[in-house]
Amino acid sequence: MTLQGTWTRYLEYLSSTSGDLPPGARAFATDSNHYDFHRRRCVIDLTLQAIRGVGGDEMEVEFQHRCWKHDQDLVIRHTGVSSFATYPAVSSGTDLGTVILDEVLPHRDGCCHR
Repeated sequence: MTLQGTWTRYLEYLSSTSGDLPPGARAFATDSNHYDFHRRRCVIDLTLQAIRGVGGDEMEVEFQHRCWKHDQDLVIRHTGVSSFATYPAVSSGTDLGTVILDEVLPHRDGCCHR
């Protein structure tokens, strides 16, 4: 399956489940610019820069922009966090990786951002 095929499947799923997401997560997830590689707001190839507040009720995830493509970094703030995990597990605060596909899914506690 191609990456484009993965996006298509996710966007089809999102169209039927977005009403189950909290309002902020729904607005973020349904912004069509996030999934268009040619748009400045595309989240597909940002670099994960920092994760703050791990283990707490509030977390902040910062993504560094690509200078050739994006205007600014992206910071996502989560409230009411019930759990946090990275896959594969992040072993250090350096080289956290590149976002290949960003998904926000409904979860019993609100949403799951992966």
